[in-house]
Amino acid sequence: MTRRWMGRLSCLGLAASLSAGCSGPPNQTGAADDADAGGAPEGPESGSDSDASGGPDAGSATDSGADSGTKSGTDSGAYSGTDSGAYSGVGDSGAESGTDSGTAVIFGDTCPTGTTYTDPFTSDSVASGTWTYLAGSYIVNTASQTLTLDNGAGGNGQLWIGARPNWTNYTVAVPITIGSSGNAGLNFRMEDVPNPAPNDSGDMYYAGIQEASVELGVESGGITGSKYTSLDSASGAFAPGMPYNFQVSVSGNTINVSVDGKFYVQSWTDGTYTFGSIGLRAYDTLATYGPVTVTCT
Repeated sequence: MTRRWMGRLSCLGLAASLSAGCSGPPNQTGAADDADAGGAPEGPESGSDSDASGGPDAGSATDSGADSGTKSGTDSGAYSGTDSGAYSGVGDSGAESGTDSGTAVIFGDTCPTGTTYTDPFTSDSVASGTWTYLAGSYIVNTASQTLTLDNGAGGNGQLWIGARPNWTNYTVAVPITIGSSGNAGLNFRMEDVPNPAPNDSGDMYYAGIQEASVELGVESGGITGSKYTSLDSASGAFAPGMPYNFQVSVSGNTINVSVDGKFYVQSWTDGTYTFGSIGLRAYDTLATYGPVTVTCT
């Protein structure tokens, strides 16, 4: 189990103990919240035939000394899929694709249609720089392939993958386990966010779950402000301590949100943000996330 602690953990334990005294990102009450004083919402390549961008690989993991530019699989810096620092990229007809095989997973700068990026949390991908810590605290459990995010000051816990101005249309899928209060989910089309990030700051959409509902909203506080506006919500029943397959898709001005294959927000139209990154958020809870998969559409 790889652990990385940032900030203050308000309660200890992973998914199995979420229901014992832990409670879900922005202070989402279904109405505009303009005065949330609390603030916030390559490793080397493997022996694949493509690099992180889907291009040809400069050297093979098995070509031990085949030419002067190729490294042996036993070399500490080798292009070896078993190297603890290795990055495994799998090309798909020139498209970018990444999986976490050691210490780094690449969410590409662009998101071409048909491309899939996955972080299975088999290493501490926050420590390696795949995710950037913004607020609260986190633990990566490589054995269970989960990341647990806890709220910090202002009730906000948040990570993101960095700016992605070239990302527009995509679907994000991730198992989420919530606590007995608060809410947890995903930020998407994140145009900007301060670091550290007070609650409801930055410009982005948020979708998440809490015990009795699914929520969709928009954060528009900018780098220095704090504002959250609810766009839509739907009733549901989600037990603390149980994982739910949460999915958000955005295409053009259309947003869909589903849980375990059931749509709770469908064909919602909003054009506030047209591009941007993704992030994980937890508000007033200890939330656990499974592997994160992005499919570009």
